[in-house]
Amino acid sequence: MKKTILVGFSMLIVIAMLLPTVFAFEYGNPAHPDDTSFETFGPRCDNLLIQLYASETSEWDALEANEIDVTDWPLDAEHYIDYSTAPLNEDIKVSSYGPEFGLFLFDLNCNNNPLLGNPEDPAYPNPVYPNPMSDVDLRKAIAYLSDRTYVINEVIGEGFAFPVYTPMSPASGFYVHPEIRPGGALQDLCYLYDPNAAIDMLDDSGKFPIGEDGWRYWDIDLDGVQDEGEDMILKLFARSETPPRLKIAEKLYGLLENTTKIRVNWVPGNRAAALVQVMGNKDFHIYTAGWSLTMDPDHLVLWAWNYYWHPGQCYNTVGANIPEFNEAADGVSYANTIEEATYWAHIAQEAFAEHCIGVPLWAAGGNKAVHRWYTGNMAPEVGYHGRWWRNFINIPGFGVDNGFTFMSMRPCEIAPRAVGSTIRYGFKTDTLNSLNPIYTNWLWDNTVIDLVGYESLLYREPYTRMFKPWLCDSFTVGTYEPTPGDVRTAINFTMRRPAFWSDGTPITFQDIEYTFVTLKNDLALRGLPDPWWISNVQNIVQMIEHSATLFEVRLDVKSVFAVGWIGGNRILPKHIWEPICTGDPRPSDGAAWDPTTFAPDINLIHSGAWCFVSYAPQATILLTAHKPGTTVTTSGITDPNWLGSIPITSTNGFFRYFRDEDLNKDDKVNILDAILLAGKFGKKEGDVGYSRVIDPNGDGKINILDAILLAGKFGWPNNEKVECVAYGGPWAPGFPDQP
Repeated sequence: MKKTILVGFSMLIVIAMLLPTVFAFEYGNPAHPDDTSFETFGPRCDNLLIQLYASETSEWDALEANEIDVTDWPLDAEHYIDYSTAPLNEDIKVSSYGPEFGLFLFDLNCNNNPLLGNPEDPAYPNPVYPNPMSDVDLRKAIAYLSDRTYVINEVIGEGFAFPVYTPMSPASGFYVHPEIRPGGALQDLCYLYDPNAAIDMLDDSGKFPIGEDGWRYWDIDLDGVQDEGEDMILKLFARSETPPRLKIAEKLYGLLENTTKIRVNWVPGNRAAALVQVMGNKDFHIYTAGWSLTMDPDHLVLWAWNYYWHPGQCYNTVGANIPEFNEAADGVSYANTIEEATYWAHIAQEAFAEHCIGVPLWAAGGNKAVHRWYTGNMAPEVGYHGRWWRNFINIPGFGVDNGFTFMSMRPCEIAPRAVGSTIRYGFKTDTLNSLNPIYTNWLWDNTVIDLVGYESLLYREPYTRMFKPWLCDSFTVGTYEPTPGDVRTAINFTMRRPAFWSDGTPITFQDIEYTFVTLKNDLALRGLPDPWWISNVQNIVQMIEHSATLFEVRLDVKSVFAVGWIGGNRILPKHIWEPICTGDPRPSDGAAWDPTTFAPDINLIHSGAWCFVSYAPQATILLTAHKPGTTVTTSGITDPNWLGSIPITSTNGFFRYFRDEDLNKDDKVNILDAILLAGKFGKKEGDVGYSRVIDPNGDGKINILDAILLAGKFGWPNNEKVECVAYGGPWAPGFPDQP
């Protein structure tokens, strides 16, 4: 029997060796055509050095100086032209990815409650009460003063940003309201730039007359007299480190004071200042906000009343409480079909615009720049310097700087791993705000946390954006009925893949249950805010462990988006975070552990592709590949819970460090793997001798389907070592061939 299996398997191997192997990515070599494949194992390089910059301009300067390989910020018109034409295009590649899933807008503080909080908390008076911005006519006047055309055409560059009129990026496609646009049936809800219309809005309202001192005031009692407490000075917080956000705020500032005669308290400030004054204290009237979003429209809850809270940083910083918008945002989240979600998304956008909850301004036009060839030239890298980079993954709506790129990227003709290599990645920030996987809400903090990885059950395929198994092996979305006719979502996950935390502890159902259910309860018992990702897990009512490999998550709603909430949420190690969240004595001084600090777990015990090594503000962040046997002692992190970090050894490494077809994990797919599979052929889950490692498709059965997968990669990585020949070799021009 075993001989027959081996003969049949050998035939598969022979057939596979005769077929052309297809690889598909973006390439630094301009002679090599780009395509749309990706890998789910890695990293292929040993280190990821994140270099920190105070502005996008300094980051682009570093790219031109051959100091970084990948950038993180969409290009303006000037740099796009420079990098698309000679001579810079010989060294720099522009990767276009369409409009971003994100937008910039003026946040308008709608909250006129005397106290902050939901419910109001006497300990926190509202710093802008009484709040003139709570009046919709004033908000509409602000909208008429917001000049999208100016910032897009004159600051960013025409064609390099897209005007937006609702809180949806153009990347969201049919979810964007089709009539709230110039020329649409609801064009009036665009509030197209018109300073005279702003003046008319203020005058016609009768609520904002010009006083004897020449400035408008808020006539709260409508008696035509400027009484005590009716002075109006709008606090405009302008993000100073990003030119487009600063410039459009400067123009608004001038128009408010010079055209409409509204006094302004001008507060330019960087991200750190905004985190305190705007997001933390909610002490503003107008703020130049920016959001990074997902492709699903359920982000509309960002302006719903259920997601306003204080203390703490919340989604709904503006404190909007518009009943029809709240209803529509819930309608999106709890839609049973895409069609229903689209309907409610359009209703929500109408309500947002009618009540002018904010002023949507623009979405970035997606073009990012990468270096075509390997820039590093330190001692371990000499053999790589000047080789073409390959295996960039350019995700529509997001760009080339993503986890798949950094797992797959490597210098050409080097396989399977570029030992001693370092990818240099630029960040448009010179500091981090937090390495706290519970509470961080900022783009760059989350980028680092996601690269290190508190891995999720599912991932989104980079090009189709469909959900696929990641930590789990399979999943099914269904329903259950707690009472007849009450249909709710239930999701079953099968998890056979052996996976471990970076301290060697196995990842189990208990970690997932703690993260999704118990963690938020532990925080609540201490009077602490919910996790930043509470919207993903708040509807879970039960988690059932059916077997050692199968568990079920039940929700109290039925939603087409539920699989993304549950499958896409990060998972934390219970043995690390339960003591933190319950307030066990902390290592530094024995006081109760504080889960709200910069890095409550200073060792960053994680499950992802990279290990955190060091952080130097205004300089660098160093990550190293999460290989089996990696030992790391984090440095540069200061946290009051800790006196210092300790060495952590990851015996097993990242659960996707090796490709699945490499059964013996020696970075080759060859006859040794075929022999292993043949020896277990016919085994299934529960049988003595079954191993998920020898079951590359993870379906619990070692059979012909696994043999086909292995045959399709047979000979890897030998083919990768010669694939550059057809495109002129591995070296960029000007670099001599090296042995």
